[in-house]
Amino acid sequence: MFVPTPAHILYKTLLTLLERITVDAVSKRDPESLAEVHEIIRSLRKALSLQKSLEARWESKGLMVDHRWS
Repeated sequence: MFVPTPAHILYKTLLTLLERITVDAVSKRDPESLAEVHEIIRSLRKALSLQKSLEARWESKGLMVDHRWS
């Protein structure tokens, strides 16, 4: 059985965008929102970590992980 999950690159793409572009733009134009942007970054990192943990558990039980792009 395959378990569909988001491809890891999707998280990494969002993190790259937020860390390299959004943080810079927000810090210059709306510094009050910077904490919320950092919270989004932390949440995405946590989501990726949790997904990887689940995938390891599923694979140890013989389930196949199907990384999807959409």
